[in-house]
Amino acid sequence: MKSKSSKLTAGGENKDNYKKSMGTIQRVVDIIGQLSKKAEPQKIYQVINDCEKTGPLCQACAEKTGADNSYIYEVEPDFWDIPQSCEKCECLLEYKLTEKGAKLELEHFLNKDTKIDLNSAKQCYEIMAVFQAHTNPKLLLNPKKTKPKSIKKLLKLCSKIKDTGIDRGNIMDIMEYNETIIKAEATLKNFTDIGVEEIQRLKELIKNCKYKIKVKEQQLLR
Repeated sequence: MKSKSSKLTAGGENKDNYKKSMGTIQRVVDIIGQLSKKAEPQKIYQVINDCEKTGPLCQACAEKTGADNSYIYEVEPDFWDIPQSCEKCECLLEYKLTEKGAKLELEHFLNKDTKIDLNSAKQCYEIMAVFQAHTNPKLLLNPKKTKPKSIKKLLKLCSKIKDTGIDRGNIMDIMEYNETIIKAEATLKNFTDIGVEEIQRLKELIKNCKYKIKVKEQQLLR
């Protein structure tokens, strides 16, 4: 089969390697995203009483904390340097990480003393926040603005996540199906002399793998 020539990014990086790295990260993000749905983070509230602010709080704790002359309000979605939880009941609150916060959290999860527990929807949400911050379209998803060190560290986190024991069967199956899809799509894209029957076979393979992935993801959410 004749292969199409690969191209380089502006910085000389092979685009195929870049896409492979991003594909690995995206597959893990898809799984973590599914697992984090059980976290159900609460909106952030603050209470103002006599010019003093109390918070961050969940709505229930804010209402309990507020006095008759206090003002309770929902905090607009914002970026934080650290994960947010209610200072009263410690329930998870909605948040996004700043670039500084994302770097700190990534180092935290890469630390050998930090155990990855995918049974914890809360931790999955926290990990997802790291990925979301690092995969900002203006940074990681743009090859010209890629930060190689960030990609390498994210790939290390992906490896650490894959080494966890939670429902390993379904998670590994999803990753294998995704690998099959990537290889099949690459063959369809990069080789010009494959026959019609092979093209149809690869398209059916991709379709079946995508269906199986949906089934496995639903099993992870049960």
